[in-house]
Amino acid sequence: MVTQCVCMGMTLAEVRALAEREGLDAEGAMQRTGCGGPGGGCGLCAPYIRAAIALGVDALPVASPATLEVMVRGALAKKNGPDAGAPGPSGG
Repeated sequence: MVTQCVCMGMTLAEVRALAEREGLDAEGAMQRTGCGGPGGGCGLCAPYIRAAIALGVDALPVASPATLEVMVRGALAKKNGPDAGAPGPSGG
């Protein structure tokens, strides 16, 4: 299981708690902590941070970034409805 950003030494639980406390999305939490690459880390934890925040979990199985993205999209679709953000029938 993946539970932390190794470069910055922060757990997914800590990053998720910060995001909740400060009202940040995953990108904002990564920018604030340096996790996910923008602050000098390697960036390997970025898809895990996105998934942890979207799913509300503190540990995730080792998975490809594509698999984690599918998990995030599924969580967002449940939260916002399956058509949230989708273009209308006319394409816009």
